[in-house]
Amino acid sequence: MDSEIQKLVKITKSKQNMKKRTNVNKHSLKYLINRNMTQSECIRLGIFLEKVLKDIVLKFTKLRDINTDKNKKNTMEKDHLFIDDTNKKIYYAELKSNMYLDTEKRIATELKIHKIVNELQEKYQEYQIVESFVCLRYLVIPMSITKMYTITVISVNEYLNIIGCDVKFDEVEYYKFLNFCCDTLFDELE
Repeated sequence: MDSEIQKLVKITKSKQNMKKRTNVNKHSLKYLINRNMTQSECIRLGIFLEKVLKDIVLKFTKLRDINTDKNKKNTMEKDHLFIDDTNKKIYYAELKSNMYLDTEKRIATELKIHKIVNELQEKYQEYQIVESFVCLRYLVIPMSITKMYTITVISVNEYLNIIGCDVKFDEVEYYKFLNFCCDTLFDELE
């Protein structure tokens, strides 16, 4: 690249008086984490939390994981899918660490949930389908989030309660849990 163009780029940047973005959106799960994270790391943490919560459910309930469609062609991925044969219930959940999706993604997420529930009702006609849309960021869902969606958004504690898991977090415990999960995931990768 021409050195004159490089100079112009630097001059233009200096005129912009742009500062490095250091603030984190308080509605982001990242806000609760004690380390700097890239967007990619935030996504990996969200996926890891889905898996940890699945393991918690399997350890502290009698539910069975029936989510066998992961990575299958022509199937929509489900974050959690459990069966309770005794009470004839199927528990399906989508978990999100960032609820502030653009309108298009928000609508697509809601449509996905409705479609999966319909598919589950067809497949498991003798079972009650219990769906959950879980926000990983909050233990109490702010009204600003509930107003954004036409389906009910619930917290991790509400979700664990619905599926009969006795694990419950207070704010301090949840903060420690999230940071422990983050440290465990990324410290081992370093």
